[in-house]
Amino acid sequence: MPTTETRRLNPVMLWGIFLAIIAIGFIIVRSSTRDLVGVRIAIVDHQNIVSSVSTNGKVEPIEEFPAVATAPGVVEKVYVDVGQKVKAGQLLVKMDDADAVAKIAAANAAVHTAQATLHDIGQEARRTSASDSPVISTAPSSSSSRPQKISQHSRPSSRREPPPPAR
Repeated sequence: MPTTETRRLNPVMLWGIFLAIIAIGFIIVRSSTRDLVGVRIAIVDHQNIVSSVSTNGKVEPIEEFPAVATAPGVVEKVYVDVGQKVKAGQLLVKMDDADAVAKIAAANAAVHTAQATLHDIGQEARRTSASDSPVISTAPSSSSSRPQKISQHSRPSSRREPPPPAR
């Protein structure tokens, strides 16, 4: 006759199976009640990092520069905007230069007139010096009785000198 043997399960193995079932149940319950975490993704690209800080205060330049015109006038054109960065020597505005051009023309006319007058005086001096010869004066002076020679380049003066004081 066949014998049936009943086997008993080992109690340690029963406790292990029981603990495994409890652990699996705990993991299932925990993962189903947990909040989902949103993940953002972005395409990677190369950019400059810009960092800014908001603060209160007063901005003062290292070196003061008064941006003023050297002469009064009317602004014809503005080449920069407010807050725009500029380089040294960059043109900021164009002034109406009609007054300055007129003053330059008047000054040039005065220079040409002066040069013409100078040229006329030079021509007259050459004519008078060529026609005059050296003059010897024999008029006695109050301090000495010797004659005086007048230079060829000297011209008679329209102004009279006062007589020397009496001794």
